[in-house]
Amino acid sequence: MRTAVGCFDLFFSTLYSHCVSRHSFVRDHALAHELAGVHFMRRGDEYWTKHNIKLAHEAYVDWQANVKADHLQLQYPKYILDNLDQF
Repeated sequence: MRTAVGCFDLFFSTLYSHCVSRHSFVRDHALAHELAGVHFMRRGDEYWTKHNIKLAHEAYVDWQANVKADHLQLQYPKYILDNLDQF
């Protein structure tokens, strides 16, 4: 039997992200990943936190919400700056 938290994790890590990105709702995509990143951060899950914060930052950049993307980079530098160094 799945717990409510387990279902929430599954929802954000797969289904919602897929649906939002498939239908090009960039604003929803950015916000969903930001909130999922915060959720996973509070749970102590570094992998999914980094994954979602990174995708949120990319979506804000795609949306041309540069001030928000910069704010996210200032707020969560260890999740975003590590990814920017790879390029």
